[in-house]
Amino acid sequence: MAWFYLILGGLFEMGWAVGLKLSQSMPVKIWGILIAIFSMALSMFLLYVAQRTIAIGTAYVVWTGIGAVGTLLMGIFFFGDSAGFWRLFSAAFDPHTLQSRLCPGLYAAGEILDVDGACGGFNLMFAFASGLIAGGAN
Repeated sequence: MAWFYLILGGLFEMGWAVGLKLSQSMPVKIWGILIAIFSMALSMFLLYVAQRTIAIGTAYVVWTGIGAVGTLLMGIFFFGDSAGFWRLFSAAFDPHTLQSRLCPGLYAAGEILDVDGACGGFNLMFAFASGLIAGGAN
């Protein structure tokens, strides 16, 4: 039963990101925000219940994996997000170290990670910050 709770929690993990996205297009923004808060609370509760019998590391990886991949796919199929090569390529990098999940020892930084933002300060800040993270990973 713990695995059922964990998978369900992962699905609600997608719900809070979708709720925030919906709040940007709804006439009454509070409904999207309430969906996000409800989904977040239920997702965390289900993770808590699942961790009673599933190891914390395993539970967290599965929970975040369902949320991350599910949200990526929801964005592509329902919100018109790009499904281009570079966007999908950047999803294959660990967000904590910026190391490739497909090719260990390969790190990425800056624009190759397809971070959306207006030109200027944000992109420069991300380029420097991601370089610092990738450079300090070893």
